[in-house]
Amino acid sequence: MENFLISVIILTHNRKEALINALKSVYSQTYKKLEVIIIDDCSDYNLESILKENFKNYVYLRNHNRMGVSFSRNRGLKAANGDYITFLDDDDIWEKDKLELQLQTALVLKKDVFLFCNDFSVRDKKYGWDRSIKSGFINFKKDKFYLTISFTPPSCWFLSRNIISSIGYFDENLTVYEDLDYLVRILEKYPAYYLDKVLVKSGFCLNHLSSLSMDNIKSRVSFLKKHFCKIKRDKNYMFRFYYNLGKDYLRLKVKKDARKFFLKAFILKPYKIELLFKFLKTFI
Repeated sequence: MENFLISVIILTHNRKEALINALKSVYSQTYKKLEVIIIDDCSDYNLESILKENFKNYVYLRNHNRMGVSFSRNRGLKAANGDYITFLDDDDIWEKDKLELQLQTALVLKKDVFLFCNDFSVRDKKYGWDRSIKSGFINFKKDKFYLTISFTPPSCWFLSRNIISSIGYFDENLTVYEDLDYLVRILEKYPAYYLDKVLVKSGFCLNHLSSLSMDNIKSRVSFLKKHFCKIKRDKNYMFRFYYNLGKDYLRLKVKKDARKFFLKAFILKPYKIELLFKFLKTFI
């Protein structure tokens, strides 16, 4: 089993303490044949000198400007040489047997699958995946969109080189939903297998990359347009998507667009009385 190289791609920006904890969890892995790639998205200090004081055997790549998650992950993918690829956010940590268990599972399955495990959010005090679900392949209903199921974050993923080569890179036009977009593209081609183990602890930092802004809302609209043919078959998912876009446009006081998405949601579910009140607020 030690013949397989696993690439670990870690993104970071201005979170050196969290990054050190994340890296400690990587170097403590029971599986040792690793390629550690650290992408520094233009931190405000000399991160490389801090890394040299604490760790060895890693690839350090620094963006000269803030380039965002997708660009940074893609830079890591282009540098990766592993037979298998994994991602780790700098505010997450892995249990020591995470990579060994996932590699064992991948080898037993003997085919390319989207393999993911469970996580526990320290910030939200909850598991990312329903603990009642046991290990196995995920069966998707034809009338449901893939993301009706709430998948765990990229720190839980384990992907073969073949999948990466087939799917390509993250969409750098998306400032949010870039991981969900990548996931949908994977699930269109490959089966998903859930490993019923809590192998990731996530969300140690309160300041998260995502926040409400026009750019982020526009990215969600782009995601919707990109996958509309698949999303439209799931009326409930489509309703929630329209409704949440309407709420967020209203929060930013962009009332015309809020009204448009509330109306789209109302057409799908005209019996939702609360929508009427939201719709009327866009005229005030």
